[in-house]
Amino acid sequence: MDFFKTISKSLILGITIIVYTHTSAAAVTIEQTNFSDKQTVQPTSEIKLKLDRLPSQNEGRLSIFIGQTDVTSMFRTVGNELIYQPKNIPLPVGETKVIVYLVKENNQWQEIAQLPLKVSELAVKPTDSQVTQAPTQQQPTQQRSQRGPSQSTESTPSEEPTTNNQQPTNNPAQPNSQENNTLLRPTLTLESQFLEARSGEINSRPTSTELTFKGDFNPQERIGDLDIRGVFSLFGTTIEENAIRFQQQGENARNLDLEKYDIDLAYGSTTFSLGHNTYGNHRFLLNNISNRGLLLNSRLSDRFDITLATTTATDIVGFDNIFGLNDLDNDNISAAIVGYQIVKGNPDNDSRGVRLEATLMTASRQPEPDFNQLQVVDAEDSDGFGLTLVAEDSSGRLRFNGGFARSTFTNPSSERDSELTEGLDIVPVVPATENAYFLEAEYDLVKNVNLGSDRILNLTLKATHERIDPLFNSIGASVAPDTLQTVILLEGIIAGANLTLIQNWNEDNLADISTTPKNNRRNTAFNLNLPLQTVFAVQNPLLPTLSYSFTRNRNFTANSPEPVNLLSSDLLTTTHTFGTAWKIQNLTFGYNFSSTFSDNRRISGAAEVDGQPDQQPEDTQDFTNEIKVGWQATPGLRLDLGYQWTSSRSLVTNITQFSSIPTLGIMWQIDPSMMLIVDFSRNENTDSINRAFVRGDTMNVILGKTFIIPGPAGLELPANVSLQYGLTSNSDRDRELNQSRDGTIHTLTGNISISF
Repeated sequence: MDFFKTISKSLILGITIIVYTHTSAAAVTIEQTNFSDKQTVQPTSEIKLKLDRLPSQNEGRLSIFIGQTDVTSMFRTVGNELIYQPKNIPLPVGETKVIVYLVKENNQWQEIAQLPLKVSELAVKPTDSQVTQAPTQQQPTQQRSQRGPSQSTESTPSEEPTTNNQQPTNNPAQPNSQENNTLLRPTLTLESQFLEARSGEINSRPTSTELTFKGDFNPQERIGDLDIRGVFSLFGTTIEENAIRFQQQGENARNLDLEKYDIDLAYGSTTFSLGHNTYGNHRFLLNNISNRGLLLNSRLSDRFDITLATTTATDIVGFDNIFGLNDLDNDNISAAIVGYQIVKGNPDNDSRGVRLEATLMTASRQPEPDFNQLQVVDAEDSDGFGLTLVAEDSSGRLRFNGGFARSTFTNPSSERDSELTEGLDIVPVVPATENAYFLEAEYDLVKNVNLGSDRILNLTLKATHERIDPLFNSIGASVAPDTLQTVILLEGIIAGANLTLIQNWNEDNLADISTTPKNNRRNTAFNLNLPLQTVFAVQNPLLPTLSYSFTRNRNFTANSPEPVNLLSSDLLTTTHTFGTAWKIQNLTFGYNFSSTFSDNRRISGAAEVDGQPDQQPEDTQDFTNEIKVGWQATPGLRLDLGYQWTSSRSLVTNITQFSSIPTLGIMWQIDPSMMLIVDFSRNENTDSINRAFVRGDTMNVILGKTFIIPGPAGLELPANVSLQYGLTSNSDRDRELNQSRDGTIHTLTGNISISF
């Protein structure tokens, strides 16, 4: 392993003088998105597109549309990922498509992908970040050109872009070609809580004013055949406690610091990266590590590729240790990943063929937490290797994914963790060499059978089995050792109805240690979503969408550890949930009912062991009802009402706990640049014997406006301003002790944000 570490680091550090012979690049493809697997997203949701690579200048430039609107300029590039943050122009409500084009030098538009996007009409309860942005559903688009590719079979856009809300012409304009393109998007935000009024007993929220700066700089350059791309993210704040390294450095933390950076130098099919790099595809050995360091990736042929990486083992930020190589002996992960395409995929259906990947890694971690974590960690060393095999048949119906890892792990506390040993001569930890493996098989039993009226039938069966030895561990992955798990999954789409059936078997204590509980878990789940209008292929708003789910979870001890009364358990929990939802013109209505029964099936022994009472959970029966009503009164005004009430009865004491939660939400688009949001909720809790009563009220009112500040040389600076009123009120009555505690707090917060 030491020999491998020396060789891999030497190769990476010497990459600037190495030139690889490369083959012609493959077509640009979309590897992953953050919205394709979701039924709906919110208007303010972030959109992410991960590409296998960015196109070279000779290939052309990317152009991205949401519906008929060209939003290319609103995406920022982070490595091979394109990110759209709808701070000032939220996503359009309804069903649309994200279309990605490659615009070539001869003015031809080649479509790369069409991705369905469904944006929910429902308002989202604003978070702190949403408060500062004052999101809107509609925004003026005079400053945003709307362009689109040709709707005909010919892709020769030529006309000038439109500058209003109408659909683009059949021949939109080609984006300007730029040899050097540097995007600078810093944002300056001033937030001040300038009013606080309290009464009674409630935690204080002292007034404060904070100026924050967040800048994303994305330089791009091309020198001959060498593409240079980078991203630098800075964060600054005037409040010391909010500095990104305050938990790590305390008062010595910089107010303005480097959050992350990444520089990619691409020459053909070879890429050299420094900064924050993400690498590793083995779930048990090296799984998506994203730390600071150096990385080299090269496709040596159409079948063979290699990745070499050396990064920190801890997540670091700041200008210190800029390359991540300051402590190669105590804070480092070095890895070599070799991939070989045994059988090529089928480009007609994007099947992956057969690919074998080998991973070799060695790592050391110092006894220090990541920059944003407060935890006690030990010094760690691990070395290991792993294999993964991914296979898919030419039809795309049969898929397999399997992997094996062997890792040696230890805690060298006596050498590198003086705070733990405190100078004592302790017995060293014996290194443990253990194995882990996983097997996954997936088959489409029925695929894309047409049922008529745009309805299809799909049915997929998936099986997963994995085992992680008791002492297996790796610095490069987060694993749960001492686990054996098997999962069977059946999922399908039948004429618009979605169903899922899952059976899970899980156990630990694989070494069968007699004094340790052997915990077994048997979980069953079934989910059904039934949109009746789609299933019956009729347009009738009186037909609702029905849903049902069932879960049965049993956690029990399979052995008899000592003392049995404290360590053994057998708890069975069963839940049924029914739901229905209607949408009739501008009205939506939903009702959900849930029933949960918890049965402690353990046979009790003595009431006490060594003077300690039995702490096993009680048998309980819970019921939950929830009603939601929404009304889109006007295109810019929406009202939402909700009410939830629950009861939880102990079958041992026969005491029932009650709770009720009414909610109110208002979202009013006053004009295209101004929005009012109101949220109110109340939570009341009591019981059947009237021992106590607790009530809590929360209310937020947000008024936000977006606008454009004219800048020099025709530059337009997006800005927004918001004012938020907050109310928190608590009332607590203990009737047994005749005690009460009440408190109310009012706050007023202002915010202004400008993007450059």
